[in-house]
Amino acid sequence: MSIWFETLVQGRCFEWYLPERWATLNSEQIETVRTRAQKAICPLKPADFSTRAPKGFLFNAKRTDAGRTLPPYYLVYFLLVDLLGFTNLGQFEKVAWSVPVEYDGRPFLVEHRKFGLGVFAANVPEDEEAAAEIVRLIHKATKAAQPYFDWRAEQAAKASQLNVVNRSPDLFERLNFYLDLYDDRQQEAEGRKDERIVNHLSDMSYTVAFPVSIGVQTGPPIGAQKGPPLKDGATVEERSLRCARRREGGARPETRAAQSILIPACGGISCGS
Repeated sequence: MSIWFETLVQGRCFEWYLPERWATLNSEQIETVRTRAQKAICPLKPADFSTRAPKGFLFNAKRTDAGRTLPPYYLVYFLLVDLLGFTNLGQFEKVAWSVPVEYDGRPFLVEHRKFGLGVFAANVPEDEEAAAEIVRLIHKATKAAQPYFDWRAEQAAKASQLNVVNRSPDLFERLNFYLDLYDDRQQEAEGRKDERIVNHLSDMSYTVAFPVSIGVQTGPPIGAQKGPPLKDGATVEERSLRCARRREGGARPETRAAQSILIPACGGISCGS
C-alpha cells in the first residue's frame, strides 16, 4: 500500500512518498546511479576554497525567482548531500540546511529557509539566468537519481527511521465542520417551524410558503400552492418540503431535519377557491 512517511537524517525530519514497489540496489548499482546523477548535474559543482564569493555572501545572498521551481526540498537534499556529497553548512537562524554550489565560476546557495527551498545569489536579477540553469540541472539530476530515492526509502522503512504520517486530524476537523453546520441548520428549522409566509393574490386565493432552508429565499416562495386542498392527500407543507428537497438536494441532512420537524407540526391548510 502506498503511504507517506517521515525519515530522520542528520537530525532533520523529511516527509517522503513511499511507492508500492521498492527498489533494491547493491553498492555497484548505487555507484551507477551516482555517476548518472553526477553527469546530469554537471557543470554544477560544490563550492570550495577556490570559489570566489563577495564578502558576507552567506548572509546577504538574495532569493532568485527561478529557484522557486525546484523539486521538493527532501529530494534536493538527498540528491546533493546524501548521494553526490555536496557540503551542507548546517542549520542556523531561519535556515534548515544550506548547500553552497558553484556554476560558471559564480557562487550560489541552495538553501531551505523559512519561506521554502530556493536558489540564492549575490547579484539579483543579474544572476537569474544562471539560477534558472541551476534549477534545470537539479531537475535533470533528480530524475536520474530516482532509483536511489526509492532505495533510500526502503532502507528507512526497514530501520527505525520510519513514522507513518497521521492525516486523520484534518479529516476529523472537516467532519466536525459539517456536523456543526448540520446542527445550526437543525436549530434554525426548529426555531422557524411555526413561521408562515402568506401572500394574498386576491379575495379568493392566496399562497402559503414555509421557509425551511437557511438564508433569504430569492425568487417565488418555495412550495407555494394555489386553490383548494390537493387531491392526492398531500398537504401544502409536504409539497413545499418536497420542493425544498429538490432545490436543496435530497441527501442534505439539514433538509431532512426540516422535513422531520415541520411535517409532524403542521396540519393541512385549505385555501380559497
